Amino acid sequence: MARTLLLWLTLLVFHVSHSQDSCASTSGNTKVSGRVFLVNTGFAPIPAFSFNSPISISGLVIRRKKFSYEPDFALGFNGKPWIANSWFRFIIKDNAKFQLIAGIDPFLFFRKRVDLEGDKIIQAQRNLCGGIIATYKSHVPLTVEYRYNHGFDKQLSGHFISLSSNMPALGERIRLRISPQLFYFNFTGKMDGLFGSTAMDISYKCMPVSLYLMGVLPMSVNFPGTSFKWNIGIVYAF
Repeated sequence: MARTLLLWLTLLVFHVSHSQDSCASTSGNTKVSGRVFLVNTGFAPIPAFSFNSPISISGLVIRRKKFSYEPDFALGFNGKPWIANSWFRFIIKDNAKFQLIAGIDPFLFFRKRVDLEGDKIIQAQRNLCGGIIATYKSHVPLTVEYRYNHGFDKQLSGHFISLSSNMPALGERIRLRISPQLFYFNFTGKMDGLFGSTAMDISYKCMPVSLYLMGVLPMSVNFPGTSFKWNIGIVYAF
């Protein structure tokens, strides 16, 4: 059950660190953009539930006026599916200084299990997540996000809150973008902790491919064995 939460948190760090605008194709009032991550290893805040193998995370954003549909899918290079999100979001308020967005995400987590006949199978387990995102727009934007996840099929349920920012890109030809984040979660089964993370994007001018580096540091947790973790990969934006 803990793997559901921890992979979900890993994907959230990816999402927050890449929430800035990307190139988008436009058809009428509909805009479409997306990203594909290829990462050397997928890790989680608790080492026992890290995913020590390469992964790909593919996501789309389909936006029309105040509504958007944002699916993403995480798949191991070994062919094992991990998680499938389907975010539906609505912009409640958006002006020059402030933005408020609400969303709901019925998502699936794929878990290995052994059936009654002793065969290993992959089971899709259901979750429902709701959240709200408030962003103060400035030269250095500040974002506060709250999520509540309800796990069906005996999965974890609980609260998540984060404070994050996307720093202005540095450089003209070679561009460096730094995205710090502080997040806290409190889930069933005495799963709670405070973590800090920083993601960096290094790209060349307007090329759609960039180098990605992320680190996560436990600050205050109630479970043993946590330590600093990092990974590296490439991102393709379209």
